[in-house]
Amino acid sequence: MNIIGYLDVSDEGLYVLEGKQIHSLKVSQLAEIRNRKIGLVI
Repeated sequence: MNIIGYLDVSDEGLYVLEGKQIHSLKVSQLAEIRNRKIGLVI
């Protein structure tokens, strides 16, 4: 759940959502995606 919700990053592989790699996004951008696209409540 943490990787899906952008709370943790993976050690291997590549995580892409809508053509964007998560490791290149800012924390604020990840929070917006979590809020608008995934709907994860923590």
